[in-house]
Amino acid sequence: MMTHDLKSPLTVLMGYVQALRNEDGAKVHVSLLPCLDEMDRSSLKLLAMIEDVLDAYRLEVGLLQTTCSWCDLSAILEACCMIWPVRLRHGGYG
Repeated sequence: MMTHDLKSPLTVLMGYVQALRNEDGAKVHVSLLPCLDEMDRSSLKLLAMIEDVLDAYRLEVGLLQTTCSWCDLSAILEACCMIWPVRLRHGGYG
């Protein structure tokens, strides 16, 4: 499956980024820390996208079932209205 081919190397890269971030500073120059932070954030976004593709596949082949239930739509919309302006101010919506 293609998503597995994407997820496995991404997981390895995420492990290396975490290992570098957890160094005591002797091996990683302080100027690289913002790059590692961005790599970590970006890899988490990519992992979430891969998981979404996997969920879509699972739904398509019947491995994942959905259930209908009532929800508080106004609370969901209110949360969205609070989150999106903050994300847009910080340079991204993803």
